[in-house]
Amino acid sequence: MLLSTLTFIVSDIMHVYIDSTFWPPINHLEFTRQGAVNYIPRHNLPLTIWVGPPRIQVISPNGGETWCVGSTETITWLSENFTDDVKIEYSTNGGVDWIEIAPSTENDGEYAWIVENTPAANCLVKISDAVDGEPKDSSDASFTILGETINVTFPNGGEDFVAGDPLSITWNSFCFTGLVDIFLSEDGGANWDTVISGTENDGVQQTSIPQSVSTDQGLIKISDHDDGDPFDQSDAFFTVENFTIRAEPETLIVAASTEGSGNVILESQFGFNLPCTLTLDEGSLPANITYDFNPATVVPTDTSILTFHTDISTPAGTTTITVTGSKMSGTKNGLEHTAQLVLIVTPPPDFIIEAEPETLTVAPADSVDCSVILGSLYGFSSPCTLTLEEDSLPANTTYDFNPATLVPTDTSILRFRTDVSTPPGTSIIIVTGTEMSGGKGQIEHSTQVVLIVPPPDFTIEAEPDTLSVNPGDDADCNIILESLYGFSSACTLTLEEDSLPENTTYDFNPATLVPTDTSILTFYTDISTPACTRTIIITGSETSQGKNGIEHSTQVLLIVAPPRIEVTSPDGGEHWCIGQTRDITWDFEGSPVPFVEIEYSVDGGTSWESIADSTQNDGTYAWTVPDTPSDSCLVRVSDAADGDPWDESDDLFIIYQVGDVTADGIIKVSDVVRLIDYLFKMGPPPVPQEAGNVNADDLINVADVVYLINYLFKGGPPPFC
Repeated sequence: MLLSTLTFIVSDIMHVYIDSTFWPPINHLEFTRQGAVNYIPRHNLPLTIWVGPPRIQVISPNGGETWCVGSTETITWLSENFTDDVKIEYSTNGGVDWIEIAPSTENDGEYAWIVENTPAANCLVKISDAVDGEPKDSSDASFTILGETINVTFPNGGEDFVAGDPLSITWNSFCFTGLVDIFLSEDGGANWDTVISGTENDGVQQTSIPQSVSTDQGLIKISDHDDGDPFDQSDAFFTVENFTIRAEPETLIVAASTEGSGNVILESQFGFNLPCTLTLDEGSLPANITYDFNPATVVPTDTSILTFHTDISTPAGTTTITVTGSKMSGTKNGLEHTAQLVLIVTPPPDFIIEAEPETLTVAPADSVDCSVILGSLYGFSSPCTLTLEEDSLPANTTYDFNPATLVPTDTSILRFRTDVSTPPGTSIIIVTGTEMSGGKGQIEHSTQVVLIVPPPDFTIEAEPDTLSVNPGDDADCNIILESLYGFSSACTLTLEEDSLPENTTYDFNPATLVPTDTSILTFYTDISTPACTRTIIITGSETSQGKNGIEHSTQVLLIVAPPRIEVTSPDGGEHWCIGQTRDITWDFEGSPVPFVEIEYSVDGGTSWESIADSTQNDGTYAWTVPDTPSDSCLVRVSDAADGDPWDESDDLFIIYQVGDVTADGIIKVSDVVRLIDYLFKMGPPPVPQEAGNVNADDLINVADVVYLINYLFKGGPPPFC
């Protein structure tokens, strides 16, 4: 209903009186201003008159905006008939929850907000009375808070490249303007190689795929240069095709004036199938050598034969040759890889000769062999004949080669035969191998053999070389003479009599003998011969027409000492439990006593009981301790034949019964009482201490008391060690 139309200029003051019929005016009145051409809403007019309740209207953000995290954005609003402070909030879930921006700020229609790090797509802003929340208003529709983001757009998965190709990496970024780093991964993201660091964030980077890359798990990653966040990587793998090249064998040996070939193998990686040309660095080739590839262009996976042609004048030496395979793209080389081949040019074919062993020893009227070995060098395969300088042979010595002609690598047996009249001496024999070609000697090489014809000789030894004898007894050893190199003269045996013990005699049987033969040397001692150890020198002397010739000596260690036994365990202070198996041990010195008797005493040696009447004198005897408890025990070991020598424990040891705490030979209730007194009343300890450990747990405690009571009164198991 049109109440009235008022016309006035801006500077006019107008009073409007409203009848109560139209109250409240919000329901009945509308104040607007209309120009000559266009209608202008009141909130755009400087002199709008609002007659109604207080009202707030959010102007921005009001739906559809995108604001970046960390940016400063202006929140704006209108207030009508309301001038109090306002509270500003925002929601990231469409108004379900609200987050405070400013609890109370001046109602001036705008607020500079540093956008929080709460990225969401369903955001609203709400402005309300800071005191009671009314009036209020919120954004009419959702706006977006967007964090810093990078999105890789190419390559993003599924692409197929060839190593060395140019690559245009592209990406989008939002709310982020800093420098970026770009990385490439060949292994699905496990490891990353830097493509470029600190480049402009302009969405594109021109580069090329490294020639070393080959993968079907390629990824590109782009990230903030400063801290790596934000970042993005390809959504899926891309492929980089490539090829490898290798020489097989890696080392090629070619003799001068011959040729040699090897394989150059190109293998495809991840589908590479482009033709490649093969070349090599000609500047690295030795002089007077040529080469060819067959074929010179291959498609991986394929193989080319590389052949080197040498001349007789090609110098010997080792050269590293670099072979290059280059991808062909039109007429221009692209991707390329290299392999290295070690080319060894050897001298012309040859051979070596050696004798094994190089030194031979042969007696007169005997024979000896060595191997003459010819080894091939650089493909040598011609037959060779073997000869030697016969003038260098000892007199009356013959030889033969078997075979006399051979082809390296092969072996001939060279045998030397001496005569009984071949004189002793050392000769150096030159052996020569000569290449045969058309009946004419070509290449020849020599080696040498040292041939030794030694003079006849003999050796002497004593067996055994150590003798032990009791005073008054005798002892024998063998004196053995052995022939060397045909020695057959008679030899006499003597010894240094000054080295004999007092009151000791000897004889050889026989005193003269011919090697190889044996004499028995016997030493005779007297009861008065003192205990001692002497080294006796025995000499064998060649006898020839009454004149001494070759002689050699050996020695015998003669020990004169009465036998001695020393008990080492038990030797005093031990506590041995009845029923246990214990080792009785002793030491023995002097002339042999084959068997010993072992006894023990429980009364300090007044009387003795037998343990073993006769047992091997090996220094140990396993004894099961008998049920004869005593604290006055000894062990005695003696010669089983006559009782001498002998020894006994140096001091007393104890044989005890576990549980017999009072050491009276019987396990009874008094042992329980004694054990309780010891444990709880500071009474005397068990005798020996181990007797109280009745349950064999290495402790003496109440458990032993209980164990002993059960044994005595409840039929429990007996105490044990």
